[in-house]
Amino acid sequence: MSKLMAKSLQGFSIVTAKNKQYRVATASLDAKSTTRSSAPRQEIRHPESQAEEDTELHHWVEHPVSRSMHGYIIGKAGSTLKRIKHETGTRIDVQKGEDFVKIKGTDENIERAKVAIDTLIIAKANPTHFLSIPISSLSVTRKLEEFHKVLESPSFVADGISMDSIAPIPSLHITLGVMKLMGQSEIEAAVRFLKESSANLIHETMTERGITVRLKKLSTMQGHPAKARVLYINVQDESEGKVLDKLCDRLRTQMVEAGLLIDEKRPFKMHITLLKKNSFRSNHNTVKDVNTAEEENNNLEQAHNDDKAWFNASSIMKEFGDLDLSTVTLDSVHIMKMGMNKQGVYKSEGAVVLEK
Repeated sequence: MSKLMAKSLQGFSIVTAKNKQYRVATASLDAKSTTRSSAPRQEIRHPESQAEEDTELHHWVEHPVSRSMHGYIIGKAGSTLKRIKHETGTRIDVQKGEDFVKIKGTDENIERAKVAIDTLIIAKANPTHFLSIPISSLSVTRKLEEFHKVLESPSFVADGISMDSIAPIPSLHITLGVMKLMGQSEIEAAVRFLKESSANLIHETMTERGITVRLKKLSTMQGHPAKARVLYINVQDESEGKVLDKLCDRLRTQMVEAGLLIDEKRPFKMHITLLKKNSFRSNHNTVKDVNTAEEENNNLEQAHNDDKAWFNASSIMKEFGDLDLSTVTLDSVHIMKMGMNKQGVYKSEGAVVLEK
């Protein structure tokens, strides 16, 4: 890891558990490494069994954990919580209705428990953010509005498509990958990394300011247009340097190595989603238009068994297969929060400009 990368992720380190990498607090790791260097390692006992011996060494601390994640810590019939307590020699109280848990033990054992809890949460949590290149162009907007009018017309027949399936124009973007950022400190660390390490990488890769692309030709994801889940428009690099593919590959690799971007173990597909079967908007005006590889596989399995899991894009492909939304300049890379507002806009946590 470069000095700049280490500086950008100050306060966090990467650990490997079950062949996957996770971010945890460096202070917690320091406590663990200190223990490993001491020999021999003494057996950790649950504090409740030591109460009479070293009560003065134990104290309570509050550790931030979203209440929505409490179930993962508890596990089936309390099995996960029991295991963590046994392995770390601590007492852990899950505070109902609060965004924290209370941990009691020695300083060293409390740090072990924090690492165990944080690693578990990151592994179980759904993605919270995504790395993206937004699309913003008046010409693209006008042409998409015309396209939407046809789709919304009662005379246009396309089985399985509802208005909720159409991506709001302000939300259009190229997704580079998804992220799990657990809390404000991790969001700030990720943004800092993007603005420092990733900005340097972008500067080294770019040949000019911005990348000109043409959005042209519709395609469907996974399978025949008659049973489509995703309809997207292709991205054709028309810039002088033709650096878009290289830039995306380098950014993704850098973010994965830093433990910020989820490595989904599947080829990257450059595209901009225009229609998707599972609704863009929920009842809470949020969106989940980026699937992990596991979710994609689950959705495909569902599609084979559920006629409502796909739409018929044949008529769209026949009439608009060569749709040309004109050219647009890609000018920035953002860390976006999952979930768009009522106007179909994502919240950007931070961004860097695409420039030489």
